Amino acid sequence: MSTREIFFNDVLIAVVVAEMPDSPGVYFMTPHSALQQIGFQHRKAGEHVPLHAHERGPVVVNNFAEVIIVKRGKMKVALFSQAGDFIEEVFIASGGMILLESGAHEITFLEETEMYEVKQGPYIGRAEKRFLSPATK
Repeated sequence: MSTREIFFNDVLIAVVVAEMPDSPGVYFMTPHSALQQIGFQHRKAGEHVPLHAHERGPVVVNNFAEVIIVKRGKMKVALFSQAGDFIEEVFIASGGMILLESGAHEITFLEETEMYEVKQGPYIGRAEKRFLSPATK
């Protein structure tokens, strides 16, 4: 498993997962404090997870996070601070994913790409996006 956390001023900006583990087990690739939790499970036939529910607790979410999973293709993700300061560029290819935890980002598709995008709901439309010009790059 290849996972990298990217920080800016001690704030988690992104978690990049380049490849999944290839051995059986349950793996979480994000810190416990991340707004979205990314886990990977490789289960053998016959394993069983008992009936259960996830308890709700007092959780305060102050910003939106999103996860992008690239099914096929390749893209470049430029990461910025919330103010638009350039941090770095990362490349996500087929089978890879990125958690965009905080800050800002822009995406350039380097190949025809199919991807899944997972966001927190409820969806409030374009009002949740603030477009900005990069401060430095």
